Amino acid sequence: MGIDSGVNISDDVAPYGGKSAFTQTEHNIVAGYLITAGVISLTSNIVVLLMFVKFKELRTATNFIIINLALTDVGVAGIGYPMSAASDIHGSWKFGYTGCQIYAALNIFFGMASIGLLTVVAIDRYLTICRPDIGQKMTMQSYNLLILAAWLNAVFWSSMPIVGWSGYAPDPTGATCTINWRQNDA
Repeated sequence: MGIDSGVNISDDVAPYGGKSAFTQTEHNIVAGYLITAGVISLTSNIVVLLMFVKFKELRTATNFIIINLALTDVGVAGIGYPMSAASDIHGSWKFGYTGCQIYAALNIFFGMASIGLLTVVAIDRYLTICRPDIGQKMTMQSYNLLILAAWLNAVFWSSMPIVGWSGYAPDPTGATCTINWRQNDA
């Protein structure tokens, strides 16, 4: 598929909902952004993780939240960005039904884990600043339980479409997969 200004009408996306809402030029711009953001995100988050490996004094209870956030970012940048960028260059989703299910489940998983972990950061900051009497009682086990809850919440929500509650399908751009918002049922 060459670069043109017309709407992408690749047949590859037809089983998932039809034509792309983007032109090929728009897909190429998105692909360029995803490649750039992916390289920066992977590099910076791997550096963060290596710093925690190298300097043991950084491994505090609250910093374990940051380590987990870096892992979610590596997951999205290492899996989600490359597949989405490749599909944008192609002009439509290029990994088929199974690839769509895996891609969407992993992106929802890492996204929900990130949201959950940011909630843990908010709880930590609230307790530290507004309720230091409680914040000082937080232990490594307390933080580990909050972090575990964030990951389990992500597992729950990302697995729901796999077990039949809604589903995963390409989005209107046709180049990424997400929850099938077009499926309007219980």
